[in-house]
Amino acid sequence: MKISAVATLYKTEGYIHSFYQRMTASILKITNDYEIVFINDGSPDNSVSVIKKLIELDSKVKLVDLSRNFGHHQAMLAGMDYAIGEFVFLIDSDLEEEPEMIIPFYEKMMSDEDIDVVYGVQETRKGKFFERLSGAVFYSVFNYLSAIEIPRNLTSLRLMKKSYVESLRLYHERELVLAGIWSLAGFKQVPMVVKKGFRGNTTYSLLRKIDVMTNAIISFSAFPLVIIFRLGALITVAALIGVFYVFYEYISANRSISGWRSLIVSIWFFGGITLMCLGVIGRYVAKIFTEVKQRPRVVVKQVLQGK
Repeated sequence: MKISAVATLYKTEGYIHSFYQRMTASILKITNDYEIVFINDGSPDNSVSVIKKLIELDSKVKLVDLSRNFGHHQAMLAGMDYAIGEFVFLIDSDLEEEPEMIIPFYEKMMSDEDIDVVYGVQETRKGKFFERLSGAVFYSVFNYLSAIEIPRNLTSLRLMKKSYVESLRLYHERELVLAGIWSLAGFKQVPMVVKKGFRGNTTYSLLRKIDVMTNAIISFSAFPLVIIFRLGALITVAALIGVFYVFYEYISANRSISGWRSLIVSIWFFGGITLMCLGVIGRYVAKIFTEVKQRPRVVVKQVLQGK
């Protein structure tokens, strides 16, 4: 199999026929050896029925029907598990991303045999002011705190070699942040600017966006724990300075120690020690957390053997 086009389904009933026609026409300009894999992520509409009718007409169409809605990232990864092509083209079926982009993506891939992934980025993030602002905050905060970097305005549109897709299967996170895994896997990845349509307000609320950002940071960085430790250490030092000042005032001026000041100093001192200790414990928890994920220490791109 030359190319597998993998597309997710969620409330996309009205776009499926147009997507299928445009995707098929575009792939045929590259090869006749292909498949189109649709993943139903618990879509509440009649998307499954539409795909079943397409399967009756075209043997190249495949459906992966999930038992419920597991989330966009989980669905995409599941679709890649069922893709058997030498190249895997990942796209959403809502036509916000143009199926015709497979042609320039494939041409870019063929221009350099060392390229493993061609991925789409938006020159300007789609959506209204709040969506653009929240996206900018997410990328800035994540890339500052994390040891890996996610390209800004990244889209799910990408063309991948089979070796890269197989490497993604080595990661077993349940709370999946696929954009981070894409970068963490390595390989040679090159961007291509794409235009992404906008079909209304985002389904992600403010709380949902905060939850996604928090999950992404926790999954790929222990730096928040370092901040906690440093904050605890700073408070402890400040409290010690306060202790020395109170005793100095008592000795030099022969004044009695006022109750509220000694109480506040004590609270700060023990509070700082508590935070510092929690920070140390947190670092160990972070190590355990990383080991439990069982991420591979290295990812082998290829094996060469002398003749």
